[in-house]
Amino acid sequence: MKMSASACARLLLWALVAIPAMSLMARTVALARPAVPVVSVLRDGRQILSIPLERDVLECASGDRRLLLADGSVRVFAATEIVGRHDAPEVWIVRTEDAPLRMGWIRALVACASDTLRGADLEDRLDPLREGRRADRDRLVEAVRASKEGAGFALAMERWNLFRREDERVGVLLEDGEGGVSFVRLSSVREFSRPPDGPIRYAFAWAENLAQIFSDTPDAWGIGGLREVFVGTVVLIFLSGCIGGTLAILAALLLSERLRSGRWAMVVRRSSEWLAAVPGVVWGAVGFGFLVSVVGTEIDNLFGEGLRWATGGLLWASLTLGILAVPLSLKRALDSLDAVPRQWRLVARSCGATRWQVLRMVVFPVAWPSLLGAWFSACARAAGETAPLMLVGAVHSVSGDVFGSGARFPSLSGGFPHLGVLACDPPWPPIEAELGHPSAFLSLLSLSLLCVAFELAASVFLAKGRRAIESKVSA
Repeated sequence: MKMSASACARLLLWALVAIPAMSLMARTVALARPAVPVVSVLRDGRQILSIPLERDVLECASGDRRLLLADGSVRVFAATEIVGRHDAPEVWIVRTEDAPLRMGWIRALVACASDTLRGADLEDRLDPLREGRRADRDRLVEAVRASKEGAGFALAMERWNLFRREDERVGVLLEDGEGGVSFVRLSSVREFSRPPDGPIRYAFAWAENLAQIFSDTPDAWGIGGLREVFVGTVVLIFLSGCIGGTLAILAALLLSERLRSGRWAMVVRRSSEWLAAVPGVVWGAVGFGFLVSVVGTEIDNLFGEGLRWATGGLLWASLTLGILAVPLSLKRALDSLDAVPRQWRLVARSCGATRWQVLRMVVFPVAWPSLLGAWFSACARAAGETAPLMLVGAVHSVSGDVFGSGARFPSLSGGFPHLGVLACDPPWPPIEAELGHPSAFLSLLSLSLLCVAFELAASVFLAKGRRAIESKVSA
């Protein structure tokens, strides 16, 4: 009966974890489906190029349909207005940096004032010319940033202005389904794509959209993925774990081995239990009020670097989450050290061993798994907090060069991306999420899995340490 109750409790716990995770995963996969434009036939005879959007509860009850039109706008049509629908062959989907999604038929590629491509050569030249224009733009922007005042800066600006004048005349002519034609600058285009034809290509495109979220750089208009956001979140968790877990283990060793029965030891033990109940947003306010506003301002004034450390950043966020995680990690580390029999220490001391030798030869060999579990507890506690980060430097938008200067890892100062913050305050337009940009759901899923993984690692190591001590005692 006892085993049955334990198994039921374990099954219920796994269900509480698995059901939300599976729901988020299903929503992520569903939203990653490729967008397929169609031609909708209206009752008045007009034909419009559009993408049908998902229906909500009210639309299902009324029969209305929301359609994303070729110019990127959304319009609601009554059920009686749409009388037919058919495929849109050879249509292009164009995503740019400065506008929502567009779609239509590319009628011409304007390479310069006297060079216009049409027909079969157009598709072959489209992507190479787009990549070349974007590479030239990025190179000139970096040259302007790298140059200083003087002749070098003037020359870089002259080349940049020349490129801008030329760039306004290089693009594609995009025709919508109602006869309108618009010009789209080629350097602003992040992606040209066509709807997949056939179930096999559709499945491959679906999988490619999911892979793109993990591997690409995020963009404010829904193109790309969350690569830098994943990196920033994992770096923050490990830094917070190193700060909070290390402080907790050192404090536990001090309380257990030096101040075991003292009055201050009892005060610290009780205080750690009380501090574990403090909400995370309170720690975020403390981090902003002291670390960012006071310490950061003093560092900027001392080194004269402008507003670098006084605007928040990864260092202050790691310190805030690390201190927040200390009480829980300290409690588990103290329980692990208290589980080591006191007699073992007394026997070792009676044989002439120093305190350090007792720790190294008696306590650590059996307690190290539990101490490592306490360190993972600090990582899990830091991974589960989002509210403090909104006050100590987490950015609410992502675009292009997230870390600056092409860096692969975030710097200790300045804003940094975080999965939880972007999930709570998504920077992408809602229309992009409906079209297959499931980053908010994937952010929540990834953050949940990180919390579960670190907590599971903590439980495994704590259980391993418990079994090691019990086996030694029984032997």
